[in-house]
Amino acid sequence: MCILPAAAAAAAAAAGSGAAAAATAAAATAAAAAAAAAYKGPLYPLISVFFLQQQQQLLLQQDQEQQQQQQQQQQQQQQQQPTRAP
Repeated sequence: MCILPAAAAAAAAAAGSGAAAAATAAAATAAAAAAAAAYKGPLYPLISVFFLQQQQQLLLQQDQEQQQQQQQQQQQQQQQQPTRAP
């Protein structure tokens, strides 16, 4: 089945940084996971684990990006607040 390597390659290629890349990688991973679910051959357990790991990595990346955005917003808010002299 040639769908699985192509989908895996698309997921790996899209695994860059940024929200658009994360969304593209998530879509590619979902498509590849659907193909893996339809496969049910001898490599099915390995393929399933691979796609679960990819999905977990994407979720962690999204969490890290959200934390960075929150930190940047907090820093901007702190910089915008005027300091009061006693």
